[in-house]
Amino acid sequence: MERRRRQWEESNRPSRAFDRSTTWRRGLSLAGQGPLLNAPFAMATLTEALAVALAHHRAGRLDVAEQIYRRILAAQPDQADAMHLLGVVAHQAGRHELAIERIQRAIALRGTDAAFHCNLGEAYRAQGRGEEAIACCRRAIELKPDYAEALHNLGVLLAAQEQFAEAIACYAKA
Repeated sequence: MERRRRQWEESNRPSRAFDRSTTWRRGLSLAGQGPLLNAPFAMATLTEALAVALAHHRAGRLDVAEQIYRRILAAQPDQADAMHLLGVVAHQAGRHELAIERIQRAIALRGTDAAFHCNLGEAYRAQGRGEEAIACCRRAIELKPDYAEALHNLGVLLAAQEQFAEAIACYAKA
């Protein structure tokens, strides 16, 4: 019984990939691009690197996520998702002008992604640029009419401008 318990514990032990106490030994690489960043495993593709960066981003490790996004862009400068998420990191760090610049570049690469427009609107809102933020939210909703986050953000922006009827309609759709 004890042996089974140890086997179960070992097989279900959390991955050490994101454990800060782990000594990171091997480099993360992108399809022969060389070491991406000190990390505990190797990456074969940009998609995998983006997934790792996003996991760090969601866990609040913005500095690590930013490093990986930068390495992805070094390997593939037209990677719209990495550029967008690099802008989101800048926004979360309070560097809103930089966030706007990066998200605009992501939109130039792939302008049909509603999330890009929604997040650009949030960066504009953080800078007090309400009209531009509203335009971005409206564009996101054009691209994805049932996009709850964009509808909510638009409602907040409209309520701030005392356009309550339209704000309520946005909240109702969200």
